[in-house]
Amino acid sequence: MRSAQEVWEAALGELQLQVNKPNYQTWFEGARGVAYQGDQFIIGVANTFIAEYLDKNQRSLIEKTLIGLTHRNIQVQFRVSAMQQDSPTGYPSHQASATDPVFHSKYTFDSF
Repeated sequence: MRSAQEVWEAALGELQLQVNKPNYQTWFEGARGVAYQGDQFIIGVANTFIAEYLDKNQRSLIEKTLIGLTHRNIQVQFRVSAMQQDSPTGYPSHQASATDPVFHSKYTFDSF
């Protein structure tokens, strides 16, 4: 039996053909196959925003693709994974703190 990551990589190959490139790069590229046991397939993502988007907008496409690859009735779960916290560029993702300004002071209407 193939590992979760191997199955996920095969699924990504098919998903890449089914969604446009910007959507693929934004929502799918950083995701990882974390676990595959029984009918549960867990996909690790970088943050809750991505998890919620995939759950609401891409779940059926992902499940259909995984079912086609595994020939099993798969149910997908999205989990924020600590290993996914770093961006694909190698730079750590920025974690907002209470002291961070909401907007950068350089980007105001007065500066236009």
